[in-house]
Amino acid sequence: MIATVFVPLGKTEYFVRVLERYLTKQTAAGAPRHSDLVENIAAIRRAVIDSFWTDDEDARPESGERAWWEVWLRSSEEEHLARFRRAAAAAEIRVPEATIRFAERRVVLVHATREQLAAQPALLDTLAELRRAKETAREFLKLSPVEQSEWVADLQRRLQPPAADAPVICILDTGVNRGHQLIAPALPESNLFAYRTAWRVEDHHGHGTEMASLALYGDLKDALQHGGRVRLEHGLESAKILPPTGSNTPELYGSITIDAAAQAEAVAPARRRTFSLAVTTTDSRDRGRPSSWSAAVDQLAAAAGEAEGAPRRLFCVAAGNTDAADRVHYPDSNFVEGIHDPGQAWNALTVGAYADRVEITDPEFDSYPALTRPGDLGPSSTTSLTWERSKWPLKPDVVLDGGNQASRTIGDSSIQSMT
Repeated sequence: MIATVFVPLGKTEYFVRVLERYLTKQTAAGAPRHSDLVENIAAIRRAVIDSFWTDDEDARPESGERAWWEVWLRSSEEEHLARFRRAAAAAEIRVPEATIRFAERRVVLVHATREQLAAQPALLDTLAELRRAKETAREFLKLSPVEQSEWVADLQRRLQPPAADAPVICILDTGVNRGHQLIAPALPESNLFAYRTAWRVEDHHGHGTEMASLALYGDLKDALQHGGRVRLEHGLESAKILPPTGSNTPELYGSITIDAAAQAEAVAPARRRTFSLAVTTTDSRDRGRPSSWSAAVDQLAAAAGEAEGAPRRLFCVAAGNTDAADRVHYPDSNFVEGIHDPGQAWNALTVGAYADRVEITDPEFDSYPALTRPGDLGPSSTTSLTWERSKWPLKPDVVLDGGNQASRTIGDSSIQSMT
C-alpha cells in the first residue's frame, strides 16, 4: 500500500518524529511492533528530498554519490540559516561560509550525499529547493601536466572533425596556435591568416587561441567529461589583426579588420562563416557615437558599397570588460562604464555577460560571497546606460555566461577579491 501524505512546509521534522515513534513501539516481549515498516522511514526521507528537486532529472545525484548541492532555504533570515547549519553539522555535511541572500530565499552550497541530507528532519524543514551545483573546470586545472595530457588524449580519440563544407568561425585576434591536439582537427593551415606577413600567423599572446577554444567547444569541461563521441559541427579560421610587438595605430583598426575579413573570404568565398571579434579598445569614451572601427564593422556586416546581392556578414563583437579594480562596486561599475569600441556598431551582434555560476567550492575562498546572483548581469560586462538613448543603439544585444567574481571586506574599507 502506498499513501500520499501532505505535510505543510516547516512540519517535516514533526511528521517524521511522530512516525518514528509509531513505528518503533515495542511489543510486550520488547520487540519492535512494526519492524517490517521501520525501513520505510528512509524511503519517506528520500521522497522528501526528491520533492524539493527542481533541476533536470539527469542531474540528480545517485544514492550514495557525494556531490555539491545548491540548497535554497525557505527563509533568508539569519536564524533560519543558523538552524540549517546546526542540522547540517549534525549530519556531518560541509557547508561553506559564503551564501547568497535574496528577499525571501537564501542559497547555500553543501557537499553531501542524498542520505546525509535526508538524515536530519530538522534540515528538511529548512528547505525550499534543491539543485545540482554547476561544476567548474577547477578540478581539471589542479591536475598535473601529465594527467591533463591524458584527458586531452582521451578527448582527441573521441573527436569527430567537422565536415569539409561545415560553417566556420573566423577569429579576429592575436592569431591561433593550431598545434594543440584539440584545435588542429578544426583548423587547417590554409585557414590561418595575418594582416601583415611579417607578423606570422601563430598566437604571440594566447588570447586568440583561448577564444578559438571557446568558439569550438564552449565549456571544454563538458566535452572532457562526456565519455562518448564529440562531433564538431563547425570549423575555425584565424585572422591575426594585432602585431606581436607594439600596437596598431587606432585609426587603422577599421581598415585592418576589413583587410583581415577579405583575406579569409578570398581563399573560400562561398564558405559560411561568422566573424568573432573579442578584441576591443580599453576605453568607452565614444558613448555610442560611431568610430572609424565601428563604422568599418557596420560596413562589413551590411555589405555596404559592395556589388548588388553581396552576402551580408555576421559579426559577433565583445562588449568589453569593466575595469577589474572597480568590480567591487558592482553593479554601479557596470552602469557607468560604456560598451568599448567597436561594440557600438549598429549592425554587429554585441555580446555582454551574465553570471551563471555562483558556487565557490575552493575551501580557501569559503568566506568569499559571490558578487552576483544567478542570472544577473556579470561583473565584467559593460553597458550602454550612459549613452543618449534617443540617438544610439541599446547594447549589449545578447548576454552569455561570462563568469563571476567574489569579494570579501576586511575591516572598514579594505576589500580583497578573487575571480
